[in-house]
Amino acid sequence: YLEMSMHLTGIMSPFVGHGIELGDITVYNFNGDEITAGYSLQWYRVNPFTYEETLIFGATNPLYITTYQDVGYYLMVKVTGDEVNIGGMMKIYNWDTVKIMNKGYVTNDTTLGFSIGFDYIIDINDLYDLEIYDMNGNLISIDNVLATADPAVFNIELDLIGVDSIYINLYKPTYTIGQYGEYHDMIGIYVYLLG
Repeated sequence: YLEMSMHLTGIMSPFVGHGIELGDITVYNFNGDEITAGYSLQWYRVNPFTYEETLIFGATNPLYITTYQDVGYYLMVKVTGDEVNIGGMMKIYNWDTVKIMNKGYVTNDTTLGFSIGFDYIIDINDLYDLEIYDMNGNLISIDNVLATADPAVFNIELDLIGVDSIYINLYKPTYTIGQYGEYHDMIGIYVYLLG
C-alpha cells in the first residue's frame, strides 16, 4: 500500500512536497518463511492520458517526496524481484495527479463582486470554472471575469447582495486553489465579506 499522510513531510496530498511511502512489503517462500531481500524499488511518473511510464532517476527508496516535475502526473512504484530469491514484479499506483497549491486572496469585496489574486499566474478562462457558494451551499453565478494589470489578479463580478460569506473552489488537473489559515492547506477559499 502507499502511505500519504501529512506526517511524512507536513504537506497534504496531492500537493507538491507531499510524501508517498511504500508500506509493508512482506514476501514469503513456499515454506512460509519471510524473505527480506531480493527485490528492488523504482518510482515512475505516469502520464494520466497515455499511461506512459517515465523513470524517476535515483528514486529507489520506499519514501518518495513529490517535486514540481511531478505536477500533472500519477506516481507509481515498481517492485521487482531479483529472479533468484523473488520472482516477478508488481506496480502500485497513486491515482491522483500531483498538484500545485495556488493560494488565493480576496480583496475589494462589495455587493457587486470582489478581486481575487493568486500566488501563481492562471489563465483567465480557468476562472469561469470558479465555483462560488454561499454558506447555505447555494451556487452563486458569475456575471463577468475581468483581467487587471497584474496577470495573477482578476475582478469577479457577481451579485453578493445579502451574502455574508462565501466559499470559492477551483480544481484543475495541475493545481487547486486554496488558502492557509485555521485549517492547514485548506482546499478552497473561505471569505467573510466586509462589503
